[in-house]
Amino acid sequence: MPFTNLHWFQKTNKELSEVYLTLYLRKFAISLINIFIPIYLYKIGYTLNQVIYFVITWFLFQAIGGYIASKTSYKIGTKHTIVISVPLLILFFLFLYEAPKLGNFIYLIAPLIGLSNGFYWVPTNAVFAKNSHKKSPGKETSYLMISSRLAGVLAPLIGGIIISNLKFHHLLSIVIALLFLSLIPLFLSKDYACKKKDMWLKLLKNNIRYFIGYFFQGAIVISTFLLIPFLMLSLTNSYVSIGLVSTILLVGSFAVILIVGKLTDKFEGKKLIKLGGAIVSAAFLILSYSKNVNVIYLTTFIIGISTIMIYLPLFAISSIVSKKYNETEFMMLREFALCAGRIFMLILLLALPAFKIKIGFMIAALSSLYFVLFKIRTSVNI
Repeated sequence: MPFTNLHWFQKTNKELSEVYLTLYLRKFAISLINIFIPIYLYKIGYTLNQVIYFVITWFLFQAIGGYIASKTSYKIGTKHTIVISVPLLILFFLFLYEAPKLGNFIYLIAPLIGLSNGFYWVPTNAVFAKNSHKKSPGKETSYLMISSRLAGVLAPLIGGIIISNLKFHHLLSIVIALLFLSLIPLFLSKDYACKKKDMWLKLLKNNIRYFIGYFFQGAIVISTFLLIPFLMLSLTNSYVSIGLVSTILLVGSFAVILIVGKLTDKFEGKKLIKLGGAIVSAAFLILSYSKNVNVIYLTTFIIGISTIMIYLPLFAISSIVSKKYNETEFMMLREFALCAGRIFMLILLLALPAFKIKIGFMIAALSSLYFVLFKIRTSVNI
C-alpha cells in the first residue's frame, strides 16, 4: 500500500483522517471477535435458528439506530453521535460474556450491538460523503476501505488464536480497551452538525437503483458473515480455521482495493460492478457444493476480491450522489437498505427446514446477479 499517498490524503482531509483512525482502531477491536459472535452462541448451546433470530434482532435495531443517529447528528453533532456508539457496544460485550446464563433473554442484548452500529456507521459514512471529491471518489473510497480492512486482515485470526489458547473473556477485555482507545482521535478537532433537510422521500424516489443494490449487498454480506464461518465450523470445528477463512476474505479484498478505486475514477464503475457480480455469483455456487477446505479457502479469497468490485464503486458513486441531497439522510437510507437485505436473507434461512448453508449460498448467488443484469447508473460524471 502506498503510504505516501495515504499520508497526502490524510493531510488534505484532517476531519477524515481522525475518523479513519477511529475506524482503524474500532475495526481491529471488533474484528477480533465479531465473526465469532454467532459461532460462540452456537457453541454454548443455542440452536442455529436461535442464532439467526439473534442476528435478525441485531440488524433490525441497526436500522433503527441509523435513523436515530441521523436525527442526533443534527442536534449534538456528527462526532458526538459516533461517541454514543462505543458505550453501547461495550455494554453489549459485557452482557455477551454472561450469555450462557441468559437463556432466551439473549435476544434482549442484540439491540445494543445493533444500535451501536447504527450510531457509528451513518455519521461516519456521512462525514466521508461530505468530504469526498467528485473527481476522485474511487480513490478516496479505497482509502476508507483500506482503513477498515487493514485493521481487520489479521484480527480474526488473532482472535481465533486467543480464544483457542486463553478464554473468551480475555478477548473481551482486549476489545473493550481498544474501543475506549478509539474515541481519542475524535476529540482532536471540533465537531459540527449537519443541516436538517427532511428530503428522504425524494432522495429515495430518485435513487432507488442504489438502494436496491444495497439491499442485495446486504443479502451477500450475510453469506460472508454467517454462512461461511458456519460452513468452516461444520467441516473443521476449529476457531482458528474460522478466523483464517475470515482473514483470507479480507486479504482478497485488500489486494485489489487501490486498483478498483483507480479504475472506478478512470472508467464507469458499472463495468466493474457487472464483472464483480458475475464472479461473486459463480463463487457462491461453488461454495454451495464444496466440502474441501482448501477449495473453500480459495473461493473465499476470490469472493473477497470480487465483492470489492461491487461495494467500492457503488459506495463511491453514492457518496457523490448524496451531495445533491443530504449526506446524512442518504447514508441513513443506505443503512436501511443494507439491513433490510440482511434481514430478508435471514428470514429465508429460517424458513428452510434443512440445507440452510447450501441454499443460502445459492440465494447469495442469485442476489449477486442483480449487479450483472440490472442497469445501475454509476458514472462519476454526475
